[in-house]
Amino acid sequence: INAEYMGGKLMDLDCRWNIISASADDRCPVERGEAPPGGEGFNGHGKPIAKSRYSSIDSFICNHLGGMDERSCTTQYNDLPKDMDQKLYDKLIADGIDAVLAQHVAHLFIRDPLVIYEDKVELDDSTRTDHWENIQSTNWQTVRWKPPPVSTDTPVDQQQKSHVGWRTEFRTMEVQLTDFENAAFTVFIALASRVILSFDLNLYIPISKVDDNMERAHQRDAVNKQTFWFRRHLAPVSGDDCPYTQCEVHADPNGCEEMTMKEIMLGKGNYYPGLVPMIQAYLDSIHCDSLTRDTVDRYLNLIVRRAAGELVTPATWMRQFIAKHKDYKGDSKIPPSTAYDLMQAARQIGEGQLHVPELLGDNKVAPISANSARPISLNTPLPERASLTKLMRRYAQRSVLAGRRQALQNDEQLKMEEIAAKTSELKKLKSEIEAIRAEMEHIDQIMSSDAVDNVVSMSAECSSPLVPFNLLEFQAARHFEHESG
Repeated sequence: INAEYMGGKLMDLDCRWNIISASADDRCPVERGEAPPGGEGFNGHGKPIAKSRYSSIDSFICNHLGGMDERSCTTQYNDLPKDMDQKLYDKLIADGIDAVLAQHVAHLFIRDPLVIYEDKVELDDSTRTDHWENIQSTNWQTVRWKPPPVSTDTPVDQQQKSHVGWRTEFRTMEVQLTDFENAAFTVFIALASRVILSFDLNLYIPISKVDDNMERAHQRDAVNKQTFWFRRHLAPVSGDDCPYTQCEVHADPNGCEEMTMKEIMLGKGNYYPGLVPMIQAYLDSIHCDSLTRDTVDRYLNLIVRRAAGELVTPATWMRQFIAKHKDYKGDSKIPPSTAYDLMQAARQIGEGQLHVPELLGDNKVAPISANSARPISLNTPLPERASLTKLMRRYAQRSVLAGRRQALQNDEQLKMEEIAAKTSELKKLKSEIEAIRAEMEHIDQIMSSDAVDNVVSMSAECSSPLVPFNLLEFQAARHFEHESG
C-alpha cells in the first residue's frame, strides 16, 4: 500500500520507496558522507557510498554487440560515478567479463552480507550460487538482473523440461487495493517489455534523469502535477520523419524531454507514439483473441484514465478518505478510529463489497482467473518496419481520438446532470403551480358559496309581490298630472 500515513501521521508523499530505502539503509556515517573518510566501511577503504542498498538502479548493464551498437551503447547513459570494489572488478575483467557487467557486479559487492547461514558458509561455488544470491538478493534496486540458478537436472531432464532462464525483475510497483488493479499493472509491465523486445525499441535515458524521475514520483499527486524525463525517439530517426531541415526534436536521436504521464502513456506530437498505442499495435501484430483483448483493454483503460487524471490513484483516495473523516482534525495526526475505518474500507474495496467509481471507474471487482491466459512467443512474425511505423501512428491517432471521445463523454455526463437538475427544478415549479391552482379553486368555491347566501338573504327581505309595469298607463297618468297642474 502507499505511504500516505506512517506512524499515525499523514505524510506529504504518494509512494513508499524512499521510506523503505531509509529503513534498509545500513551504511555507516562514513559511507553516508556524514563523517570524514577513514575507519570502517567500503571494504576497509572508508569511502562514501552514494545510495542505500534499497535504491534506484545505478547503471544500465546491457552491452549489446560489445558496445558497438550506437543506439544501445550504455556507457553514454551511465553518467553518474559508480562505487565498486576495485579488486573484484579487476578480477572479473581478467576472467573475461565485459566492463559494463563487471562494474555492476563489483558495485553489488561493496555491501556486506546481511544474513549468513551456518550450513552455507563453505560451499562449492562451481555448483551452488548461494554466495552470489546472498549479496544479489539483498541489493534491492528498482530493476534487478537475475541470472538463472544452477540446474541440478541431468542432460536428459534438461531436454524434457524448460529451465528457469535469465530474468529481469521490475520492483517499483506499489500494491493496489484490488486484484483488478494489480492485474492491470502487471499485464501492462509484461506487455511493455514484450513491445520493447519485439519492436526492438530503445528507451534509454541518462541514469541521472532516472534518479530525477524517482524523486519526482514521490511528490503528492505526481501523476497529475509532475513531468518526467522520457526518450523522444524509441526507434532510429529516418529522413522522412520530419519535413523541416532544422528541427530540434529530431536533431538528437538520443534526446529526452520532460513529459506528463498522460503523454508518456498516449504519445506526444508526431515523434513519440506512446506506450499504450504501441501495446495496441503489438496485440494486433500477434492477432490477440477478442476475449483476451477485451480484458487487456479494460486494464489499459484504467491506466490511461489514471494517467489522464480522470480517476484518482489509491494514494489520492486514501488522503481524501482521511481528510473527510469525521474524527480527523486536519493536523496530520490520524486518530485510531480514522485508521480503522480506512482499513475497513480498503478491505471492502478489495473484496468487491464497496465500489468506488472515482478510483476504479466502471470496473467492478470480480474474481480473476488464470485459466484463460495463454503464452505468446516473442518470435511471432511481425510486420516490416514501415508497416509497423504506420500501425503505431494509427494507434497514436486512435489514442488522440479516444481522448477526445472521453472528453466529450465527460461533457455529455455533465450536460446530462445539468438536464437532470433542470428537470428536477421544472418538476418542482410545476408542483408549486399546481398547488397554487388548487388553492385558487378553493378560494373561488368559497366566494361562490358566499354569493349564493347573499342572494337568498336579499330575496327574503324583498318578499312582497311585484306589480306589473305598464308604460302606456304611466304616460297617461303623467299627462293628467300635467294638465291638472
